[in-house]
Amino acid sequence: MQHLGPDHIDVAHSYEDLGYIYQELKDDKKALKLFMKCLAIEKQHYKSPHPYIANSYQRIGIAYHRLQVYSKAIEYHLEALAWRDEIYESQPHADIASSYRELAIVHMDQR
Repeated sequence: MQHLGPDHIDVAHSYEDLGYIYQELKDDKKALKLFMKCLAIEKQHYKSPHPYIANSYQRIGIAYHRLQVYSKAIEYHLEALAWRDEIYESQPHADIASSYRELAIVHMDQR
């Protein structure tokens, strides 16, 4: 990080990778923090709708879901869906379907 700087996009990807590791270790709070850091850096680098940002919103939604914070999970999944609708111009796409799937899972689990 010292060579690249704290806001370098490669640092964001490292936060993402570490977040996945913490998720596997069942430390969802730590994973969430790392995914949030990744998103913050991505937003600095990708100004227009970008799939990486939509993916980060979905990862954060999944982390909130695993923490059973359903309202935040839905919020982030809806944000991912909005970005994906804009990216793919509301045309059928697997990423859009993935957003709907994640939203459905959260709604089912919050009952």
